Amino acid sequence: MNSFSEPRVVCRPFLPADRQDILDFCQHIWDGHDYIPYVLDDWMADPKTRLYVAEYAGKAVGLSIMLPITTNEWWFQGFRIDPQQQGKQIGSSLMAYAMDTWYEIGSGVVRLTTNANQLKVQHLCEKHGFIKMAERALYAAPALPEVPGEKFTLLTPDEIPEAAVVAAVSQIAAAQANLVELSWRYARPSLAAFQELVSWPDGRLYWWGNKRGLLAIWDDADNEQAGIIPMLAYIACQQQDLPALLMDFRRLGGQQGAKWVGGRIVLGDLAPALDQAGFAIDDTDIDFIYEKPHPTRP
Repeated sequence: MNSFSEPRVVCRPFLPADRQDILDFCQHIWDGHDYIPYVLDDWMADPKTRLYVAEYAGKAVGLSIMLPITTNEWWFQGFRIDPQQQGKQIGSSLMAYAMDTWYEIGSGVVRLTTNANQLKVQHLCEKHGFIKMAERALYAAPALPEVPGEKFTLLTPDEIPEAAVVAAVSQIAAAQANLVELSWRYARPSLAAFQELVSWPDGRLYWWGNKRGLLAIWDDADNEQAGIIPMLAYIACQQQDLPALLMDFRRLGGQQGAKWVGGRIVLGDLAPALDQAGFAIDDTDIDFIYEKPHPTRP
């Protein structure tokens, strides 16, 4: 029987005083290579990002965030539990708190990704009514030194609405789960999503082959040995043009000084074209993309 003196899990909004607790327990996650210490201060400074913690015995022992990506699309991220506090239902309590808060303030859909090995997180997703939309893996190919055979042209701001329409009706939209990647987060290909992408210093939209195709990319600079890696955010084209567009993407990477190009690609129908263009799965880890519609505010 629990006594009144025993601590209990309390979930609440993040406070600046929680910062050091979070940094301390993240040192024991992913063998000390967790990305949270590198982004926590940015999250704290961003008024759109809602940070939540689980507190136990006076310390923050869990973290999660909710972030609006577009008007009706939210992202659940940064779900961390102190490895030394397992067995106390902290993750379950924190996810329930984050979802209840989203029901009050959010609308549309909330999405998340989790590794295929994270069975506890998958169980929580199913418990809260999330639907697994797709599985994805990291694909990569060496950049090529040649000039692209089909010229790429940077979009002007006035062309972004046209690009959003092209992206939405592309023959290969469904093969990408109808999602554009916004640097580890996902949203529907839309005017708002593409405007968000090009607002970054490393986000770009290109027409390919006199508007026969569309390429959205961003630069990943996490791998110090490989340097900058242009990453696929979204592709729109006719199915038969996909291998040629991917080959020209490799040439574009070489033209920009990259050694590799890549992308976290939804597994399935794109595999033959990726193989034909020289791309291969670069990591055995598979991620699941989950989505949860808002129950009352679509």
